Amino acid sequence: PCWSLFGISLLTLGPALCIPDGWDELVYHHELPKRWQRDGWLAIYPDLPYSGFPSLAETLFWLVNPIEGVIVPRLLSWSSWILGIIAMFRFLRQRLDEIGATVLTAAISMSPVLLLTSQNCYVESVQFFLFNSTLLLIGAPKRPATQLRSGRVALSIGILLGGIMGVKLTGISVSTLILFWVVCDAILARFQRRSLAYAVLVATGMLALAFPFYLRPWLFTGNPTYP
Repeated sequence: PCWSLFGISLLTLGPALCIPDGWDELVYHHELPKRWQRDGWLAIYPDLPYSGFPSLAETLFWLVNPIEGVIVPRLLSWSSWILGIIAMFRFLRQRLDEIGATVLTAAISMSPVLLLTSQNCYVESVQFFLFNSTLLLIGAPKRPATQLRSGRVALSIGILLGGIMGVKLTGISVSTLILFWVVCDAILARFQRRSLAYAVLVATGMLALAFPFYLRPWLFTGNPTYP
């Protein structure tokens, strides 16, 4: 069922291979990375105010811009959307049987909102991938693990949460909610030292990745959430 769903999802590849026509894409996925490439740094432009916060997705578009500046940003967003669907299915599969997970994943991924997101290749596709990957890591069955492995998982969760915050300002609420979930897990574990250290590592990874994306507009405009 997972591969069948993936095959159906390939139907959404068409728009990702077309020349961008949306205002967001033309300005922030195409023109902005091209200017950054021309100027050689992640500048903040008064006529492109959303070159300010937080711009993780735009930074990714800037990194792939030398490959091809028109279609590649769309393909990057579309790939994130597909990977997000796969991560969502795997997360649901931990709790449901195969048919149930497939039906629920299909209902969500083929909803008008997500289809619109995939067609226009919005940056929410990147958030969608990071969010479902975070749930997949958190919900993974607890295996006998060394303290080092647990620390790596905690940092990975934190980095994914920081990525959600770095894509768009709305990611702060999502990441904070999941961090609250992790902290509650530590509390329910009766404040065991390892559980608290796990929560601290998650918070550390989250802030370490998100902070630079808010520091940049703060240094250049005095406003960490410019504009």
